[in-house]
Amino acid sequence: MFIHRPPMSKPNRILLILDLNGVLVHVANKLDLPLGFKADTFISGKAIIRRPFCDDFLKFCFERFYVGVWSSRKKLNLVRLLDFIMRERRYQLAFCWDQSHCTATELHTFDNIDKPVMLKEMVKLWDKDNPNLPWERREYNESNTMMLDDYPYKALFNSAHTAIFPTSYNIQNENDNSLGHGGDIRMYLEGLATRKNVQKYIEQHPFGQQALTESNPSWPHYLQLINSCLHAPFGLDCENWQNHFYSYILL
Repeated sequence: MFIHRPPMSKPNRILLILDLNGVLVHVANKLDLPLGFKADTFISGKAIIRRPFCDDFLKFCFERFYVGVWSSRKKLNLVRLLDFIMRERRYQLAFCWDQSHCTATELHTFDNIDKPVMLKEMVKLWDKDNPNLPWERREYNESNTMMLDDYPYKALFNSAHTAIFPTSYNIQNENDNSLGHGGDIRMYLEGLATRKNVQKYIEQHPFGQQALTESNPSWPHYLQLINSCLHAPFGLDCENWQNHFYSYILL
């Protein structure tokens, strides 16, 4: 995309992968906004509302982590959204991946038949599928990478305890301070930043929504992806995923 190559990667810093919609901003149709609610801007006809304390949160993230963005939005919309959210900080990103780097599937999400499931397979980052990624293969891995996303299904095929799933930003919560000092997301990352092993930290400190496992009500729906991968794959990176399958179903 438009990102300048950042300084050399810092293996002593955890790689933090941020989603945008639902974490840093709320993207909605104009007609879906509460009466009298004003958007901060509009992009491609969509209303964009910046989450409280977003700027300070990003400053903190770039100071403490090696930061990348992975969104399931299309490239053009993502570029414009990043311009609005991050401004000049976007040039400090380690990488910025859009929808084209997600794994597309033929399944719709559990609660929206019009929304296809798109997966974010972190092994693509760890194995350096894109040669432009500014680190060596496996320099970043399960132990030093964390994804922050509000949809657990996007991490279905990832190793256990490599992501947290806060509830989506609710614009009607006027007291939302999750990204601010003392906020739950900010405090969680403050604790994570000093740890040596991401998986151990997440396992010992559960946060937000539960990862998709057999105990989740939507599991039978997403199990279709697993069965498709095991028996009749349709584009999924099954070889990489099968290495992590049993670590998930046994949680």
